[in-house]
Amino acid sequence: MSLFVQDLRFWLRRQAAWRDVYKAVRIGPSEFLRQQFLWPRILRTRPTRSKPWVPGGSVEVHTMCYEADWLPLTWMLKSLARVMGELPMLVIHLQRKPKPSAVAALRHHFPDARFVPPDEATRLASEYFAKHRLTRCQDWIWREPILHKLATLQIACSSTNLIWIDSDVLFFNRPEEFLRVGAEPLDRIYFQEDCGFSFTLSPEEARRELGISITKRINAGLLMRSRESIRLEKVEELLAHPLVGTQNGLIDQTLQALCASADGTADNLPRSYAITREPRVDPSTLVCRHYAGPTRAWMSSEGMRWLVRNGILDI
Repeated sequence: MSLFVQDLRFWLRRQAAWRDVYKAVRIGPSEFLRQQFLWPRILRTRPTRSKPWVPGGSVEVHTMCYEADWLPLTWMLKSLARVMGELPMLVIHLQRKPKPSAVAALRHHFPDARFVPPDEATRLASEYFAKHRLTRCQDWIWREPILHKLATLQIACSSTNLIWIDSDVLFFNRPEEFLRVGAEPLDRIYFQEDCGFSFTLSPEEARRELGISITKRINAGLLMRSRESIRLEKVEELLAHPLVGTQNGLIDQTLQALCASADGTADNLPRSYAITREPRVDPSTLVCRHYAGPTRAWMSSEGMRWLVRNGILDI
């Protein structure tokens, strides 16, 4: 490839119009139009209150915002507030420096939340890893930003328990399991039940190579656990194995599954906290749905449209 072509491609990637064209081709014109016209409608709603963040509470809701997903994140949190009545303490982890306008909108809509910018997350993780001599963890957070989720989730959390929710989840009915979390540390880690086993290694390899039996189909996009239930020292040990320390988007989920399975604390939330490849699922029968991977387009055409019909824009 010539230097001119390389320079042209680099320049095009920096142009908003080119990125829009590329995105429209990748996801299809109908989904692109939904995202352009439906997603911003959530910004017409009033600011959503949560319990003001103070250290030492019983439970915090944590989520992570990337540059491209701040609007779905807003839908997720507004839908959760709609079914819970009031959000618990809220912590929003910012990754890869979202646009200042996006951060300003999030601060406006969630005025009581604590925001953890990427430089603060890196500093907190680096200080913790250096203090505890977790050299593999230190190396991996630079190579695989998704591990910021695993590291800073624990280090930045000040409450006894936490709930983690990815930005591509929508809520339709009351999450009773969330509402039952109290001041006592949870003795299990409750994950979404995945459609299969999605890790950097197979359950057979985990059993043979590591002596760990992964018996639950675990998806870490939505989970509920105590702050101390994942030991970063165990993460450091697991990263030494080449089948675990593989640079792809599954490493965080793999590490959480291995840690919980090794300690015998892995469990699943009810199936009404759904992650499924089934099309046209009735949202009214679910607590929530995680629109991960190939089902992402249904977040707009199914989940958001259902929420609009049921009054989310009136809150």
